[in-house]
Amino acid sequence: MRAMIAAFLVATAAVPASAQSLQSAEGDWSSVPRLKFSDVQLLGADTIVHLQKLVTSGQCQLPGVSRRKVDMTVPFLVRFAPSGKVEDVVVRKLGCPRAESILASAILELVKAGTFKGTGENMTGWYRSELSFSYS
Repeated sequence: MRAMIAAFLVATAAVPASAQSLQSAEGDWSSVPRLKFSDVQLLGADTIVHLQKLVTSGQCQLPGVSRRKVDMTVPFLVRFAPSGKVEDVVVRKLGCPRAESILASAILELVKAGTFKGTGENMTGWYRSELSFSYS
């Protein structure tokens, strides 16, 4: 796990300090502390519409997404700066970079809104959670 985080940090070192990095990756995230779920915020309908359009147009195949329904769970990592600012969001690879970008952006907004919060237990600032949503 540390090797994956270290490789990610090297890969994103060129990102300006004021920007949040939105990425996708694979790996064993089980040793990363979980984020605290603190408030229910709704995932924007535009996110679901974009995902459905990617599938119905044939651009992507996404697990749990069809023309008639959406039922997804997306694991993700978030890294906070010591100040509490979100530095990085990493979603599990889905095989569709556009969908990964849409979901990472939506997760970033949810974290900024306070839906998910770090607990302070991880000094490096990395936490994990999942975003589950459905629509039919």
